[in-house]
Formats: sequence, structure tokens, C-alpha cells
Amino acid sequence: MNNNDKQFSETEDTKLKEFLTGTRVYAMLAAAIVCAIVFIPTLAAILGIYTNVKRAENVVSLSEAVTMSDLHGVYVTGSVYKFLTRVGYIAETEAAATEYYYLLYLDSPDGQQIATLVKADKRGDADIEAVIDAYLAYVQDPDAGYMGRIVELEGRFSTLTDDEEEMLNKTINNYSISSPCLGYTLTIKPLPKASDTVPYWFVAVPFFVGMVVTAVLFVYGLILEAKREKASESPYPYQNMLRKKNKNKK
Repeated sequence: MNNNDKQFSETEDTKLKEFLTGTRVYAMLAAAIVCAIVFIPTLAAILGIYTNVKRAENVVSLSEAVTMSDLHGVYVTGSVYKFLTRVGYIAETEAAATEYYYLLYLDSPDGQQIATLVKADKRGDADIEAVIDAYLAYVQDPDAGYMGRIVELEGRFSTLTDDEEEMLNKTINNYSISSPCLGYTLTIKPLPKASDTVPYWFVAVPFFVGMVVTAVLFVYGLILEAKREKASESPYPYQNMLRKKNKNKK
């Protein structure tokens, strides 16, 4: 057996080597790219959650938050009951909306009421509507005392988007609100926990393994193809040139 025959036989002596031929080699590359497309954003989401968990360790009370100059990204917790009205939603239709916006009053240390735009999951709408009704009744007759629920909330402030700012300004005009307003939206949601990453890990791990395995198989397949190419070459350079020309024509 000459050296070329030996090289060729070495590329076909296992089922895996027999499998990694022709277009299957590049199928491994395509599979690696697909795995990477899934894995990279999933890993980014996991890292984002861990970053938010770290930020949430510095959670502040709502009463403290209203005194801060920069609230973007600040996690807060506290008790509220001064929901004034449901503002609306940002979506093509109400059915498509996943969250509603509300207007909330927060008390500043100097006793002022500060209007705040609040975003909350639609599932909590009935509870907040009950608080709104009770608060409006209390405003009309303070001597009767507040008879509604107090909402214990956790959430995060973020800078108003253009749509949110427009929504807030319209509400302020419609209700003739003269109190100062925060330039932030308070999104009501549970504080992030490390355990929130668990569903993402179930996606990230298999796709990472798939990405590594298929990438290795692609590189290995290229090596095998190079060996096959070399093993099939004639000892005569002119014949090799003709064979490559005919191969390119096909």
C-alpha cells in the first residue's frame, strides 16, 4: 500500500469519518452557527439577570427614592395607596397590550405629592383599580379615612420613553395636575433573583455543547477532506491540474 492509499484509508476507517464527507462537513458549520445564534443571546440574558441581581442588592425605599437625582435603574420597595387613575397602554390594541400605565402620587420628605408614571402587569389591574376607587373616595372625603388597600410593591425606575412622556403630559393636562412629576417610569415587578436564570440555563447549556461539538466536527471534517484531496492526487502535477480544472467546470 502506497502512502496515498494509506492516507485515504485513514479517512474512512470509522463511522464518524465516513459520515464527515462533502456537504455534511458544512452542515456541521451551519449547525454550529444556529447553536451560536441561540446561545449568545441566552448567555447575554443570563449575564443581564446577574447584573440586575447585583444592582437589586442596593434596593432603596420609595421615600428615599424621591430624593435621589438619578433614578434610572434604581430598584425600590415600599407601600403605596395613592393611585390616581389608569393612564392607558402602549400597543396597537388593548388586547395586544401586556401592561397598563397608571398615575401614582408619592410623598416627598417636604410633604409634596409627586406624580409618578407607573407600569404594571395587566394581571394586577383589578387590584390597582380597587385602590384607585378607594383613593378617589378618600380624596373627596378625607375625614372618612382611607378605606382601601395598601399595595406593597417592588419595582425599578427607568427614564421615560418618548411615548411614556407624551402619555404622562396628556394625563397631567387632562386632570389639571399641578404637582411636580418624576421624569421616570416605575415598573412594578419582583426584584430579580439568581434563580431567575434557571430556565435560561436549560437552553444555554445544550446549545453551548451543540455549538462546541459541531464546530469541532466542522474543523475535523475539513482536515479529513484535505487528507482525502491529497490522497487522491496523482504523482504527476499536470494530471492534477487537469483534474482540478474539470472539477471546477462541474
